Amino acid sequence: MKKAIILSLCVLLAQQVFSQVKMKDESPYGKNLITVAPFYGYASPEVSDVCVGVTYERFVNDYLGVQVPINFGLYNNLVQTGVAAKFYPFGNERPVKYSIAPTLLYGTSSREEVFSNWDSNTGVQIDRVETRKTNQFGFMLTSALNVTLQKRIYVGMATGLGMNYINRIQRGTQGVFDDGPNVNFMFNISLGYRF
Repeated sequence: MKKAIILSLCVLLAQQVFSQVKMKDESPYGKNLITVAPFYGYASPEVSDVCVGVTYERFVNDYLGVQVPINFGLYNNLVQTGVAAKFYPFGNERPVKYSIAPTLLYGTSSREEVFSNWDSNTGVQIDRVETRKTNQFGFMLTSALNVTLQKRIYVGMATGLGMNYINRIQRGTQGVFDDGPNVNFMFNISLGYRF
């Protein structure tokens, strides 16, 4: 009888400890965040575009999140993706959050360019259209302010400044050339759902 009572007490105690540990691990806001950016502005000397984007973020702990964005350009057919480690100096378990994120970015774009030449014999302007394709790879440091309006609804604003280390450009039949390192900039507004 004593063994049964001691065993029952041990089971109840273990159950109580496990339920407290489980409650401690659960976030009141959730560990995942999906955002939609109705406005994402990106600028570099080679490519500038206004984009829409989707981002997934997983919160690793109270101070760190891993983010994967994908953005689609509206003018230059820009497709951009990357990976970011978001650091929350004051924690991400609060309604208003600030983050700093070193980000690796890769982007590809294409646009048509019109070149005009004058035929010296006839005096007629001849236009030719060439497709310019650009591939970029670089680094950006972003700074963001995030506000959780309700328990699950998120609004954010971010700005970033960095450098593209690879700028490979192909113009029609002229071949491929490297434009060298240069700066990049971004600004976005996003809405999301945290779960």
